[in-house]
Amino acid sequence: MLLYAQPLTGICRLRVQDIAVVDGALTVHLGGHSPVPLTEPVAILTQQLLRERPNTDTAANQQSPWLFTGQRPGQPLHVARLMSGLRGRGIDLLGARNAALRQLVLDMPPALAAAALGYSPETAEHHAAAAGQPWAHYAALRGTR
Repeated sequence: MLLYAQPLTGICRLRVQDIAVVDGALTVHLGGHSPVPLTEPVAILTQQLLRERPNTDTAANQQSPWLFTGQRPGQPLHVARLMSGLRGRGIDLLGARNAALRQLVLDMPPALAAAALGYSPETAEHHAAAAGQPWAHYAALRGTR
């Protein structure tokens, strides 16, 4: 959520198969067109999670496809449980997600961010405008370099 502005419902439903190594880098597929890289320290934490996923020590849940396994066999972590844990650590969920998305659209054109992260182009453009970087002048800037 803090790295790629993903909604918690999507994070809870990530599958082990959504994590892959592409060109030597650990990536996650977030519903966009291409997997996005996981940078350090998130990559290290993700590798640790893959090795030590909780709630997989029962016969009914050993082969769970979910990255974040739930208490009930075959089910992902419930979004309310994740929300509670993050709020308990002082994280403003909506503010953090919006801040992450606004930073991403400052770093790259909104259309690219939308395609990579599974957002609509309109949502990405809205966040870019709110961040003061509508990227409408991007082509002109590229032509002058």
